[in-house]
Amino acid sequence: MSTSILTLTVESSLINKRNILGLKTFVALNLGGNSQTTIIQKGATPEWNNAFQFQRSNENFILVTLIEKGVFGEHALGEGILLLSPKKSTKERHATIPVYKYSIKIADIYMKLVENYTDRQQSRIVKEKTPEKFSRLIETPKIQEKHSEPISQPVAKKQDIDLATYGIQLLDLAYGQMIYKSQSGKQEVYIGSIITTGASVAIKISLCDTNDEFNYVQREALAISSLSHPNICKVYGTLLDFNGDKLKNIIVLENCEGISLRHEIEKRKTENKPFTQPLFCKYITDLLSAFAHIQSKHIVHSDVKPDNVIVSANGSLKVIDFGISLHGYSELFDTAKTLKVGETIPHFSPLQLQGYSQFIQGINRECTVKHNPMKSDVYALGLTFMHMASLEPPNELNNLDEGLQRRIDAAIASINYSNSVKSLISQMLTIDEQERPDFICLFNILNLD
Repeated sequence: MSTSILTLTVESSLINKRNILGLKTFVALNLGGNSQTTIIQKGATPEWNNAFQFQRSNENFILVTLIEKGVFGEHALGEGILLLSPKKSTKERHATIPVYKYSIKIADIYMKLVENYTDRQQSRIVKEKTPEKFSRLIETPKIQEKHSEPISQPVAKKQDIDLATYGIQLLDLAYGQMIYKSQSGKQEVYIGSIITTGASVAIKISLCDTNDEFNYVQREALAISSLSHPNICKVYGTLLDFNGDKLKNIIVLENCEGISLRHEIEKRKTENKPFTQPLFCKYITDLLSAFAHIQSKHIVHSDVKPDNVIVSANGSLKVIDFGISLHGYSELFDTAKTLKVGETIPHFSPLQLQGYSQFIQGINRECTVKHNPMKSDVYALGLTFMHMASLEPPNELNNLDEGLQRRIDAAIASINYSNSVKSLISQMLTIDEQERPDFICLFNILNLD
């Protein structure tokens, strides 16, 4: 495949942040594993005017990270993506890159670039590589014809292929049954397969009207592509489709066959078959291990509940659906953030439920709450364990009032499991989030009998 040279100038930025000691920032660019950085400049309107050259082959975007250099080191203020044209062009163009942290826009970065393309097949994909500091590489895109109509099922040509290293391209995907469509119509999930291998996969499509929307959904792809754990749904590839009037972000996932943990709980309740102590302890260990891994990658799931855990036919668990996940960039959520209330109401933490209740009352019109989202996920998983233990929804265990601690203590005392299990759940349902341990701490001290 022929290559081309991209000349890119990082000109300036408008940053929505103040620092009493003086803001010092630089920009890191990553294209296909090649990472380059600007000089450090001061102030909220830095002017770098640094020019770089990149040799391109099959990449379709550049990961742009805005980094602050502080007294105690460097940390990422946010990330954005510079989309590169798939068409042959030698014209100079200017681009404004919105940079986000969580769901908040931090800055706009202004760039100038000249893309000198040669003719080649318009299909691309990026493979994830081991990231260096401030570089998160994702699978780079490939273009194909419209995929809206299901493609006939393929005949397998290769077997036992590791899809994570195979290099999936859009033309490899065969679309079968649609199993989900969001109310907005912007997200669809299909069960499909890989034409050349016959492997079954799930295909999640996010339709984007604007670059801002694309950046939002692409951050989910950046986040979950870095996860690798036996109890987390695998990501095989992240693709972009430029055809049509909408930009499509496509994530190719492991097809986690089975039933949701919620349906498993309901089934056991109907049959009067509670989880045995050994199985319950195994599930606790598996899920804490999975969420400790998620935390280690600086990611918050943000919708922890039994519906987002799949129980396979052999009884193994898989965490799925990072649809509203928050990527923590270079640091963990060690301080509280004011964030839009998300997740599912029965699995809110007390602070989240309080914020939502104020929204319903017309007090909190933005429906935001200052809380630590990692610790809120811990509370949500604790409520999930209570649901498993009692086979009943954990109602009234997150309503922040004077009787909450009494209700939590009584509910935990009533479950028919060991004291070590009760102690663990009690820690997870600590009302004060500052006193509540995180997933890594819980997993490190885990000692169930």
